[in-house]
Amino acid sequence: MNFDEIIKEKLESYQAPANVNAWKEFESNLSHSEQTTPFAVPLISGIAATIVMTVLFTTLPDIKSDSIESSRIEENDIALVDTAIKVGASNEIGESPEHVAQEAHTIPLVILENKTVSEIGETAVNQATIVSHESEIESQITNASNEEENKKSDAARHENINFTASGIQCPNSNITFTAKLDKAASVIWVFDGLEVKNGIQVKHYFKDAGAYTARMIVKFQDGYEQSITQSIEVYDTPSASFEMNTVSDESCFDQIIELKGTPNSNTYKWVIDGDTAGKGVEFSKAVSKDFHTVGMHTINEWGCTSYEDKSLRVESGLRLDIPTAFSPTRQDGLNDTWKVEGLNNVATFHIEIKRLSTNQIVFESNESAEWDGSIHGYADRIEAGEIFTYQIIATDNCGRTKQFSKTIHYL
Repeated sequence: MNFDEIIKEKLESYQAPANVNAWKEFESNLSHSEQTTPFAVPLISGIAATIVMTVLFTTLPDIKSDSIESSRIEENDIALVDTAIKVGASNEIGESPEHVAQEAHTIPLVILENKTVSEIGETAVNQATIVSHESEIESQITNASNEEENKKSDAARHENINFTASGIQCPNSNITFTAKLDKAASVIWVFDGLEVKNGIQVKHYFKDAGAYTARMIVKFQDGYEQSITQSIEVYDTPSASFEMNTVSDESCFDQIIELKGTPNSNTYKWVIDGDTAGKGVEFSKAVSKDFHTVGMHTINEWGCTSYEDKSLRVESGLRLDIPTAFSPTRQDGLNDTWKVEGLNNVATFHIEIKRLSTNQIVFESNESAEWDGSIHGYADRIEAGEIFTYQIIATDNCGRTKQFSKTIHYL
């Protein structure tokens, strides 16, 4: 790159003003030299000046714009770090986070304004409440002169007022606002410029997530008014939608239900028939043939929660038909044995039948699913009206063991 190209590039850059000033300075010095030196000296000086100017213009941006370049480098570094953090966070989403639901706590507030009566202009109480102009006309005329005097003295007055908030920073959760005053006064609250409530302490909830304003207007007993406005943050509620699928297997007592939430940075807790069953974006569990209620609690990074439940009817699966009454001595031969249907489809089972009156075991077997009413196979027979209890422990072909127990009535 020759000298002319360097000059052109520098004059077109954002450091152009600095380069032009430097050029003028060297040009001035060069002209001064021409007036006081012989011909040979300007020639040599001109060559030297050209070399110096080339070097200077090449390095000038680094000298003049040191702060500009350093700030750009810092911005680029921040952008790179920010990108790295975001990528790292997204990579960790797959590892099921452990967010905890919010508990009631002191909510941080940010003061937006704290106005005295002279700064408010029209009385704050009248701005926040609907009043009858007719009922106030007479009192306003009577007290007009006094109010002017009070305003002059109130202009320099500033009371120590504030308020706090506590609760859960999530939509539709009640938040308690409490006034902090050094003197007795009446208090009016305005939330986001809309709702008005009265009292030293009030409760309010926000329907949606976002930043809201809470304004407390204080009127002291002498009529002096002052207001303070603070902002409050309400966090978003997570989505609790999930998918549910049943994997049927007729050789098993229980059927597998597969549950799946939307993969993101939320924490999922699953509830089946009112009991906590597990957690994770995906979860599966064996349930019996019956009606079930499946629910999912979702907790996001701010601790806000949501819940959704669905009804599930499991119709398939291995079933045992167990009689609760029989009559082995009936003359017509009906119900002459007690027999469990379905045990031939299990891997193993054990039956034990006891006489309720004596707790005596009258039948026990790992092979037969049928009892003829005899007492351990002897001739002694049961009597009409007796009650027995049975207990069956069976393991299906899926490896799950269930226990069944109830009473048997002799008819």
